[in-house]
Amino acid sequence: MSKKEHYPIDLFVLIFSSLFVFLAVETTRPIIPLYVTEIGATPFELGLIIGVLSFSLMLLKIPLGVLSERFSGVYVILLAVAGQSLSQFFYSIAPQLIFFYPIQVLHAISTAALVPMAISVSQNLAPKGKTGEVMGVFLTSYGLANSIGPFLCSLLLTFLTYVQVFQVAALLPLFGLLPLIVIKRTTALLKPVNVDRNNPIESLSSILHSRDLLILTFLRFSYAITYSFYITFFVIYAENTLLLAPSLIAFLLGTRGLSDMLLRIPAGRLVDKVDYKWSILTAIGVLSLVYILLVEITDFFYLVVLMVIFGLAVGLRVVSEWTMLADKCAANARNVAAAYLSTMFNIGSTFGAVLAGILVTFSDITLLFRIASLLMLVTFFVALAIRKKKSIPLDPSR
Repeated sequence: MSKKEHYPIDLFVLIFSSLFVFLAVETTRPIIPLYVTEIGATPFELGLIIGVLSFSLMLLKIPLGVLSERFSGVYVILLAVAGQSLSQFFYSIAPQLIFFYPIQVLHAISTAALVPMAISVSQNLAPKGKTGEVMGVFLTSYGLANSIGPFLCSLLLTFLTYVQVFQVAALLPLFGLLPLIVIKRTTALLKPVNVDRNNPIESLSSILHSRDLLILTFLRFSYAITYSFYITFFVIYAENTLLLAPSLIAFLLGTRGLSDMLLRIPAGRLVDKVDYKWSILTAIGVLSLVYILLVEITDFFYLVVLMVIFGLAVGLRVVSEWTMLADKCAANARNVAAAYLSTMFNIGSTFGAVLAGILVTFSDITLLFRIASLLMLVTFFVALAIRKKKSIPLDPSR
């Protein structure tokens, strides 16, 4: 941005509030597979429990994304804060595996509307020609949580049990309420997300008739499958095969999140200057290589280096994909489009988690990552069909 342009205060409110909601999620993400396995879950049950969250998000994101257009962003943030705080606390007191299924549903309800609302508001606040940069700034909130959360988990595990870590995480979303106490009445977060909005069916129809958005749908779906393999079983692989302590596993995940976060703003500026097609291709190509190396490298130092590369690829992919969505979608359809694209990720995650549980029941965890590498290679060739971005950036006021 030029020196005369400043980021709107609403963007910083979104970043701060979203950060603490995401932080609760990412602080406990490294230990959920270990915690559930400790209680007695089989690989298949672990896949189902992880899959319930993605399945619930798949069902909820579009309807809640549409519903959130009728309400101010503040109400969406309040729902996310309250629901996520309760979810983390309920994880800590769940006496049996069966209780994890409804808790995962509550977890999904609490965050289903947050991402579509925040993405839509961030895109609408972006100055002309700065969509990628603003998306990079907002997505840094998730990147921060993705890096700080696992490091915080690693630290807490040195003197707390799994149950106590969940209870600490339950307090984190409450800090996200702080900026709402001082926000001004003129803020865009106190207004409906889209005053001039399309009919949701019309918005979805326009998305499904866009070749590039259908390609983007496949990119999100295929990546979600591979990432679900990773989040469900990498920690199990690291503990059982690599014999790493849970705190070191959390450190690895934090390293990946840190490099992801550090790249997001530079990636946003890069995508504003170059065609996002090439940044997407680069990210997917690197991810294909990373997945195959995850099960070939056993030295901890080289695993840390690999996690840095993994995070850089994820950060570049995320910013590029959301910028592509903003470029290809009308402003008054962005909330529905963001919900739709997030839903595609959750469909892939659901399928990936259940498939991973089935495959690991009958095979080795290393097979998952070899399949992930192959799927990213196929995705690379599909992404070659993306058209060039528009020469004139979208006017967010349109």
